[in-house]
Amino acid sequence: MKKYLFISMWLLLCTATSFAEGKLQIGEIFPDRVLQRPAEQGLADYLGIVSGNNDFSVKDIRAELVLVEFFSMYCPHCQHEAPLVNNLYAMIQDNKLNQKIKMIGIGIGNSAYEVGIFQEKFTIPFPLFADENFIWHKQVGEVGTPYFVLVRNDAGASTVVLTHLGRLESAASFFKKIKKHL
Repeated sequence: MKKYLFISMWLLLCTATSFAEGKLQIGEIFPDRVLQRPAEQGLADYLGIVSGNNDFSVKDIRAELVLVEFFSMYCPHCQHEAPLVNNLYAMIQDNKLNQKIKMIGIGIGNSAYEVGIFQEKFTIPFPLFADENFIWHKQVGEVGTPYFVLVRNDAGASTVVLTHLGRLESAASFFKKIKKHL
């Protein structure tokens, strides 16, 4: 019994370590993957996506900083965090930083239908995108969810300036960390 417990603990530690090592690093270029223009015009306007462009990437979003939340609709931590993330969005709006900071979410392993359910259930005010085939997930290091990546859009590239894996302490404390990068 002790042998199996030891092996189980070892496997758990190895798995956690591999997830931690794979995440994006500060200063690294954020993956330049294509996203589909949001169907809702208000969400496309929020991102500053030029009319007629159906495909865009994070570097095309008109903002100095873009906060990308990687989530899964089936993740209990992501469900718990949804109201807190909505509060973070409201803080950005309330502090008149909505032209400098934008938010998007990418649903790891979720279809567009599942992402839509999550958005509606938790009244998410910013655009969410599906990653049904785990393509984004692989590009960011196959980390757990929720995973937050703050990128700086500058000179046609998006550079990682902050990452956070797991639950947030509070919307206010994370907002302070984001503002340091303005």
